Amino acid sequence: MKILQTQTLRGPNYWSTHHSKLILVRLDLEGLADQQSNTLPRFYDGIAAALPSLEAHICVPGCRGGFLSRVQEGARLGHIFERVALELQTLADMSVGFGCTHKTATPGIAQIIIEYQTEAAGCYAARAALRLCQSIIETGIYPKSELQKDLDDLARLRTEAALGASTEALVREAENRGIPWTHLEHSDLFQLGYGKYQKRVQAALTSYSSVLGVEVACDKQRTKTLLDSMGAPVPLGVVVYAFKDLEDAIHRLGGYPIVIKPLDGSQGRGITINIQSWRQAKIAYDRARDVSKGVIVEHFYQGRDHRILVVNHKVVAVAERVPAHVVGDGRSTIAALVKQENQDDRRGEGHDNMLTQIELDDATDEILREQGHSLNTILPPDQICYLRATANLSTGGIAIDRTDEIHPDTVWLAERVSRIIDLDVAGIDVITTDITKTLSEADGVIVEVNAAPGLRMHIAPSRGIGRNVAAPIFDMLFPPRTPTQIPIVAVAGTNGKATPTPLIAHIFSQVYEEVGFTTPDGIYIGDRPLKTINPSASQRAQVILQDPTVEIAVLETAQDEILQSGLVFAHCDVGVVLNVAADQLGLNDPNTISSMARVNTVIAEMVRPNGYAVLNADDRHVAAMAEQVVGKVAYFSMDSENWVVRSHIQQGGIAAVYEKGHLCILQEDWVYQIEHVAQIPNALGGCTPYLIANALAASLTAFVLGVKVEQIRSALRSYTTSAWQTVGQTTLFNPNYYDCERIKPYLDFQDETITTQTELKLSPSPVLIHANSLPPLAASIDLESALRLTRQTDEIPQEHSLKEKVLAAVGSHSATAVLNGSRAFDIPRIEPKPTEPAHHAHPKKNNHAEPSQPKKVFAKSKPRSFKAWVAEVASKVVQKTAKQAFNLGEVVGTAAIAFTHIAADRLLEKGKALGAIAWEKFEKATQLVDPATLDPALQDVMVLWGKNGRFVDELFIFQQNHTGVDVYLKNGTPVYIGGKLNSHIDGRFSFALSQIPENLAKVKERPHYP
Repeated sequence: MKILQTQTLRGPNYWSTHHSKLILVRLDLEGLADQQSNTLPRFYDGIAAALPSLEAHICVPGCRGGFLSRVQEGARLGHIFERVALELQTLADMSVGFGCTHKTATPGIAQIIIEYQTEAAGCYAARAALRLCQSIIETGIYPKSELQKDLDDLARLRTEAALGASTEALVREAENRGIPWTHLEHSDLFQLGYGKYQKRVQAALTSYSSVLGVEVACDKQRTKTLLDSMGAPVPLGVVVYAFKDLEDAIHRLGGYPIVIKPLDGSQGRGITINIQSWRQAKIAYDRARDVSKGVIVEHFYQGRDHRILVVNHKVVAVAERVPAHVVGDGRSTIAALVKQENQDDRRGEGHDNMLTQIELDDATDEILREQGHSLNTILPPDQICYLRATANLSTGGIAIDRTDEIHPDTVWLAERVSRIIDLDVAGIDVITTDITKTLSEADGVIVEVNAAPGLRMHIAPSRGIGRNVAAPIFDMLFPPRTPTQIPIVAVAGTNGKATPTPLIAHIFSQVYEEVGFTTPDGIYIGDRPLKTINPSASQRAQVILQDPTVEIAVLETAQDEILQSGLVFAHCDVGVVLNVAADQLGLNDPNTISSMARVNTVIAEMVRPNGYAVLNADDRHVAAMAEQVVGKVAYFSMDSENWVVRSHIQQGGIAAVYEKGHLCILQEDWVYQIEHVAQIPNALGGCTPYLIANALAASLTAFVLGVKVEQIRSALRSYTTSAWQTVGQTTLFNPNYYDCERIKPYLDFQDETITTQTELKLSPSPVLIHANSLPPLAASIDLESALRLTRQTDEIPQEHSLKEKVLAAVGSHSATAVLNGSRAFDIPRIEPKPTEPAHHAHPKKNNHAEPSQPKKVFAKSKPRSFKAWVAEVASKVVQKTAKQAFNLGEVVGTAAIAFTHIAADRLLEKGKALGAIAWEKFEKATQLVDPATLDPALQDVMVLWGKNGRFVDELFIFQQNHTGVDVYLKNGTPVYIGGKLNSHIDGRFSFALSQIPENLAKVKERPHYP
């Protein structure tokens, strides 16, 4: 066996929406793919001996020992690998339990999913599980020394990745309150919340911490001077910067006992207390100088060390700190007692656990000598021996809770001190003989004020009640009824996500000042693109959610993100699912339409209970996702009579439908008429059904988040797209903007009827799809008669001629077949008759001035929409050619659309030349073509892009052969060879061809728009 790939998921994903931390392992079982554990000699005995703790796994039988019984009876090696990887992490104190094993499309390759707590440990556990299983298969055993080495390494990785106790407490409190948190690894900060409502912390240092307050607290002498001037009790002391001044400083303080500590130290480093002699003073001075250039010499006050925690100028916890020590038992040496104390489960390295391991060093020897002991001394029963002079937990001390015992006057003093120093979270160190008395009565003083104080002594004291000190910090950062995160709109679907995402963002810009959104080509704050270097989908979303200016996030969510990395957000307020299509099957292991639907269902499942899943009722796979939604459901449909929508409305739901040329929102008995498509520039006059559907989804998304109908209408009217925002999406390019020699000949069409290659004056001509290459059945239809508009309509106000309407349809992704060559048909130019413009419920109010002249409309006959007429014509052809050339036709149709984008302004001059048929569903319309038409189109690609050259970011290689064009992937995989298309890659190839306009436009520097 061998691991082919390891992949880390860090958010809700295809495999689980409840377990976000997962490792995906592609495991090649090689010659063991068809074998089970009971066919491998000594395997059961070996794994039971190596990991006897597997007895606790219940597995499918549902009882203790269930997993091992399956291994004995016969289990797949992939499943055993999964369980072993989980068990190794559990034995290393990382409790994990979720895992699953799946077959892949490749025989012998299994996909293993295992949960992890620490990413590095999860990856290590996978490799260790492979070593263990392989060793048992080959030898029947796994050496105990190897297993122990694995567990030690896993424990080390866990320790290295562990959060400090203070940070851990804040993170857990955030999770308890449902506040998302993010580790900003590059800056070692933790972000709480999203967007403009976020707050940041670094341990107990928060977004509200005053820079001046922190600076004063870090200078202990300045702190003491300031407090002394304000009447607070502080110890007498001076600062010295040279050893020659030490003796004079001691004399000025009145002699011993004294304390020597660094001027700007922390965590008890370099501090020596209760100094009684000049020899001790010299040693203490050197110790302090190792930490700081300045050394504080203070009078030593007898008493116990207390830490008072003040949050938002209120005392929330008090702890007495006791220096590291051991208690004699009459039998053990001090060294043995220390070893025994360090075996306490609460003790760990540094700040990882609630207590810290006690280290034996020169400072320990010094304090033992002062007490007349050494490490070999056997203490009498119950005698205490101190191992450190200071009581810091970081040096092995313990804490005793005294919150309920502190005197009220001391509480008042501590809160006043926090305001004097100006710290939102302050740790005030007090030395007093009795915390129940005032400091004046107990001869107490304030010895230090600490910024970013440690919280673990209060969270889990060695004795007394643990205090949830993270709660008051969150109450300060996020007062009650204060939002913690911005609204999140996630847009998902197999195709077309890039079109509605900017539209949704544009609608929300009517309400919010800063809208952040992502598309495949970039990251935008408002209308400003951000400069980033090839970010992934998850990285794009992170930028938006981490930006402190963003008020709402509209995030395009790619299927690859859900499959390969997981979502960067745990929940969304609105999840939009546009469609589920088969054109990307084969790109990943989920290779069925149902599994592709499951990928997009993740978005619907992540909607908050009070949020909305906006689903396409015309797509049965999308409509079925409603069963998985925890929150509310809203549907959109191009059919106002859609039974899913009607049933939903009858039950009190919300939906958006396209009815009689209008975008409408239905809610119970109310109908909100948003706008007529003729007034929406991005809908191209209603000739592009998928753009209308996107406008419905966008309008519905805004509506369920509280945007008013008037604001939605205004946004739809004012929204226009550009090539830079919607790459490869229904963008009609103006050739005057591009000065590109490679495409200029194709744009410089003559202003005359275009019927033949000679008249085009191009070599070669931009062959798209020849009429004489249509399937034979299509010839039986009188296309010329069908394309004549015998019945005119006034339902859609017409500012342009029929041929321009057809052109708009040709230029869209709704679906197209373009005819050229010897069988071009005449499309008679129909002169419209002037009349009054059609009435709309919501006339245009702003953004653009109304034309001074009445709009031209067609003379009224029997009302029929342009879309209905085109659909009728197209359906006649589609019904007779439905089974012909589907896969190849999709690619050819995409190529035709790409070229139509480039030449759209000239292809239908004089109302003659090319016939066009538009149909609502792209897949059906592309069935009109024949495989023989692809080679001419690919030859045009080569002319435009270069011979034998790279195409679309080096993804495809085009090569001329004696009969046509061959296409390969960069790695040599055939795409289109000898007129045959690789069915596993046709979706990718089709998408690549649709990017032709974008790639050609970027050959030269981006033009400057006047």
